[in-house]
Amino acid sequence: MALDHDQYETLVEDALRSVVKTALEATAEEGLPAGRSLYVTFRTMADGVELPDYLIAKYPEEITVVLEHQFWDLQVESDGFAVTLAFNKKPERLVVPFSALLRFADPAVRFGVQFEGRRHGATAPGSGQEGDVATFETSSARSGHSGATDEPPVDGDAADDDAKVVAIDAFRKK
Repeated sequence: MALDHDQYETLVEDALRSVVKTALEATAEEGLPAGRSLYVTFRTMADGVELPDYLIAKYPEEITVVLEHQFWDLQVESDGFAVTLAFNKKPERLVVPFSALLRFADPAVRFGVQFEGRRHGATAPGSGQEGDVATFETSSARSGHSGATDEPPVDGDAADDDAKVVAIDAFRKK
């Protein structure tokens, strides 16, 4: 059986999703070194995504979250990951299937991937339909530890209400 072009693209995307999975597994086990951050962009309305309604309303197409100083209980499974982040000083649990991924970047090592997502119903890059993008970024964790901590934030520990918006294009190889 000969593979066609779309089948090869699906194989490559599946392999790249495996790279993202491995990076998230290492982060869950070891945390992130100081100065490191991971940018994860996903479709908010994709099957299996669990996100608070107010975030879906604000970002109906896509959202970018940044795993940096403060994130909690990062769990990676074979089909996706879950993590707790603070939005407006309130901890929220996000569940993201790997099939919902649009982009992943680790700027510290100049690595980034973009997924075409044809089989998952995503808009192809260059189609002129770019979704809303928001980022989550926090100040240094209270303990100074970069990476996952055991406790979610309480008032005063979470990010400021003003999230820093970063264009993911800055991390894309051209």
